Formats: sequence, C-alpha cells, structure tokens
Amino acid sequence: MDKQELLNETEALAHGLMSRKEISIILDFDEGFFADDPELEMAFQKGWLKSKAEINKSIQALAASGSGPAQLQALEILNATKRNKNE
Repeated sequence: MDKQELLNETEALAHGLMSRKEISIILDFDEGFFADDPELEMAFQKGWLKSKAEINKSIQALAASGSGPAQLQALEILNATKRNKNE
C-alpha cells in the first residue's frame, strides 16, 4: 500500500469512527505512527471530524423538527463549541 492509499484508508476508517488502535490493526502498522507522521494524524482527524459533522447535522435536523432530546444535545454541542472558541 502506498502512502496516499494509507492516508485514504485511514481517513475512511476514522470516518467510520474507528480508533487509532483499531485502524493500525486493520492496516497493519504501529499505532505510534500517528504521532510520528503528521499527515497520517491529519487523515485520522479529517475522517473523524467529517463523521462528527454528519452526526451534528442529524442532531440539528432532529432538534429543528421538535425533538426534545435532540434540542438538549444541540444546546450541549453549541455550549461546548462556545467554550472551545474562548480558549
């Protein structure tokens, strides 16, 4: 597997909410490579954040349609984002 394939697979698996350890097992490399290779870590973060964005979008849609639990979760996400922005 070449470097670009490794990055693409890492991003895809992270998008599927796999952990770094799980990805390293599936793709047969040492988990420490995430710390050693900024591109690999970025591929992981990119996949994970794309998934997070999709989940947040779903929560937002449910909240907009009147789901009480989704509204509470959306508020928690907004508050967490606001806290992170102020750091």
